[in-house]
Amino acid sequence: MVDLGAADAVGAVYEFLRGPAAAEVEAALGGPAHVHVTGVLEPGWPHIILSTGPGGDMRDLLWDSEQEVMVEVYSSPAGVPGEADLWAACMRIVQLVRSMPERQVEPGAPVVARVKPSGAMAYQTLPTGHGKWTLGLLVVIHP
Repeated sequence: MVDLGAADAVGAVYEFLRGPAAAEVEAALGGPAHVHVTGVLEPGWPHIILSTGPGGDMRDLLWDSEQEVMVEVYSSPAGVPGEADLWAACMRIVQLVRSMPERQVEPGAPVVARVKPSGAMAYQTLPTGHGKWTLGLLVVIHP
């Protein structure tokens, strides 16, 4: 039996952004001091939060699945970077994730076969002052 639990799309995207794509993430966010990729909102701006979205398709539970990964890119509480710069950073990040199927995979790591958006990007200003762009990505992955 194939271990489908080893094919966690959020974990794969997190490891990709923190590992093989780290230099490109640094460039998108403004340098190494600005690279903050986690699962919770905490200081360090801009900040990327990855989480499991509500969409996807578990297929036949035999080999691959389509999982939704929510990508949220936050500004500081002062709204820096602004909406347009945050949009550009978010687009660079999702384009990096979109490139995962073309990248070399480490032996034993889950394989990302496809990445596509699940809808449109949405912007919101939070009561805390943070700006936030959100986009869901449908990731087809297998162990």
